[in-house]
Amino acid sequence: AFNPQDLDKLPAQRAMWRESPEDVKEAEEWGRELRRLLRWVRGAMDRRLTPRERAAIERCYFEGRSFREAGGAMGKNASTVHRAVR
Repeated sequence: AFNPQDLDKLPAQRAMWRESPEDVKEAEEWGRELRRLLRWVRGAMDRRLTPRERAAIERCYFEGRSFREAGGAMGKNASTVHRAVR
């Protein structure tokens, strides 16, 4: 039978929640790359989209709102937000 106290006897290298120094370094590098990509995306949005299109995309994709929620925040209906995102 499984005894939860047996988990304390496992060496740290076998623990499921353990992150190696390499794992931490890789995650930090990915975080830096993700921030760089996000800056590029926002810059491209600023250059190529109208303010309405940019606001709709930011609310739907960056804030995770539905078209209806984004429309409420923008004072527009859901179909207007959907067209702006498309």
